Amino acid sequence: MKTFIADLTAKPNNAGHRLSALKRWLFHRQDSLRYAVAPLVVAIAFIARMALTPLLQDDSPYLFFVPAVLVAAGLGGLGPGLLATGLSALLGLFVITTFPIVTVAQFLNAAAFTVIGAAIAWCGEQLQ
Repeated sequence: MKTFIADLTAKPNNAGHRLSALKRWLFHRQDSLRYAVAPLVVAIAFIARMALTPLLQDDSPYLFFVPAVLVAAGLGGLGPGLLATGLSALLGLFVITTFPIVTVAQFLNAAAFTVIGAAIAWCGEQLQ
């Protein structure tokens, strides 16, 4: 698919005209746009999690970040999925939990989320 898009930007289309400048600009910056999705969806998940903190307290710090990793990996592939996983793990461990007092259970929770997030990112790459 990426090769097909690259060919579209270089070759004339059926009418003999080149793609518009905006389309070429979007195709060439596709990686930047894919990586921009990861912090955006993580921020949305973080805001949702912080809004529910009075109800959830310290339970399930990574629950809302799983869909964010799924979206980033599904739309962007491995790199954006790993970026979303890393950002989510850092936010979950250092902001949502009672940092600097991190228990072994909280650390294992973060490690398990990171492994699962990396697997989701790999699966998202396979979809590309």
